[in-house]
Amino acid sequence: MDIVEFASQNTEEYGDKPLRFVRIQISEGGKAPASLFLLNNETHKKKRLSGRQIDLLDGARFSDVDLVFRTWHKDNGKVSLYLNTASFTIEMNPIEAKLAEYDEVLGDEFDEELPF
Repeated sequence: MDIVEFASQNTEEYGDKPLRFVRIQISEGGKAPASLFLLNNETHKKKRLSGRQIDLLDGARFSDVDLVFRTWHKDNGKVSLYLNTASFTIEMNPIEAKLAEYDEVLGDEFDEELPF
């Protein structure tokens, strides 16, 4: 397991300290595929994500993240981390939270109900 360090490009949010991260792999098949859940506290809904949908999390802000890892010890002495189970609670911005209260209407049905 290697810890990678790089300079933050967002000093307003993270300050001048370097950011550190550990590479975590996601297994989609085999004996133990990852169980990933996207949660929304405003609507009390959850969505199960596949490993291919993990990019939906890019750029999102979270109010809570729960992660469970498993390790794989290699013959060369290195350790790989695999994501076993995770839940990501999305932090909605105020406008998204307000709009979440409304039902979504699509197509011609919306045009018929316009009051003007």
